[in-house]
Amino acid sequence: MRAALLSGWPQLNSARLARCVAAGLAWGTAVAGGLLMLTLYSCGGLCLADIVETTSLSMLAGLVAIGPLAAFGRRG
Repeated sequence: MRAALLSGWPQLNSARLARCVAAGLAWGTAVAGGLLMLTLYSCGGLCLADIVETTSLSMLAGLVAIGPLAAFGRRG
């Protein structure tokens, strides 16, 4: 019965997984860069802890939020 319920869902293959990871990391890197530039402009400097925290959280958010949209999003 479970197979019948899930039969209409798209399957995760290697191409979709690669698209998910690439889009999530690209989005996370862009957001982290923007946030770090904003911090640099407002505070006048950056510390290593701020760089690590901002970058890792942005990339994690990109993988969780943007990755599935890129992998399973419909075009057209």
